[in-house]
Amino acid sequence: MHQVDDIGAGVSPEQSWISRQTVGHQRLVGYRIVNHRFPAGVCPLAIILVSAEVDFIMERGGMLTPMEVKWTENPTLHDARHLVAFLHEKKNEAQHGYVICRCPRPLQLHDRITALPWFCL
Repeated sequence: MHQVDDIGAGVSPEQSWISRQTVGHQRLVGYRIVNHRFPAGVCPLAIILVSAEVDFIMERGGMLTPMEVKWTENPTLHDARHLVAFLHEKKNEAQHGYVICRCPRPLQLHDRITALPWFCL
């Protein structure tokens, strides 16, 4: 897990762009954004033991918000499968997850997962 300022090799251009667009805004509202790219293990910044790989985790006051970045205009629950696993695994710390994508408007994919257009960040 890396702070968003440190992203580089191994991160897709879409993930890099999304993280750079969100980092300033999220810091203003008190979130810490981390880039989570490990399929399993202990993540040093947030100390989270997970087995589901998600692209980003925002942490605020001990609560976690996982995010996946997808290059699609038509997200499906399949695109959010890692979010579903993460939310199940971390049900006490994570209440809702987001798929950041190119959809034209926010879409509810699951009762705990929303797809958001990148311009809503």
